[in-house]
Amino acid sequence: MAILKELTNVASVKMPIGETWTVSRCRYRSEDGASARVCLATGIHGDERMGQLIVYDVARRIKAQPEHLHGVIDIYPMLNAIGLDIGERTVPGSMKLDMNRAFPGVPDGTAMENICYAIVQDMKGADLVMDIHTSSQITSEIYGVRVHEKHGEKMIPGAVALCPEVIWVLPDKPVHNASLSGALTQEDTNAVVLMVDERRLRSQMVVDQVVDGIFCKLRSMGIWTG
Repeated sequence: MAILKELTNVASVKMPIGETWTVSRCRYRSEDGASARVCLATGIHGDERMGQLIVYDVARRIKAQPEHLHGVIDIYPMLNAIGLDIGERTVPGSMKLDMNRAFPGVPDGTAMENICYAIVQDMKGADLVMDIHTSSQITSEIYGVRVHEKHGEKMIPGAVALCPEVIWVLPDKPVHNASLSGALTQEDTNAVVLMVDERRLRSQMVVDQVVDGIFCKLRSMGIWTG
């Protein structure tokens, strides 16, 4: 069975620094008409690069075994593309704002608020959103999944299928609700955060662990049969 691949720009805005900030989505859809949808997002923080390798390996496995896909996988590889270009954690500019504290955004606000609003509108309604982050340059941590308190009882059993080493429950506070996963949770869209350690010497082993966990979860949802 073949798969359908679509590349779409979810949002694109001009920045005062002379750059254009574009958020792209790469969609893999099975031909059997299955409608279950999972979103994989990464790159909110420009200094976290392992997420791109993780979603690349996910896409590579889908393309290698297309007959096992039964649904829709949406990959957003670079939410903060201009930050990733220069390895900057925040959105480049005079105020250096943390994008993951600007959700759900507004349609008629600043460039970052417009982008955040478009992302939430595009992702909401999915069966699951996985927002991939990596540890900071000064910390090291094991592979974990974070769920929000609002959906905690419902999400924890499902989070186990991602095969994490630890599961965290984030309290229902404004600082967490202003994140991508928090804003989607407020929209009643299931969302989790995957925390990955990119400081380990054998980083590919960490990537393989997370990718295997993602496909284990997809399998439990009936989206992947491989």
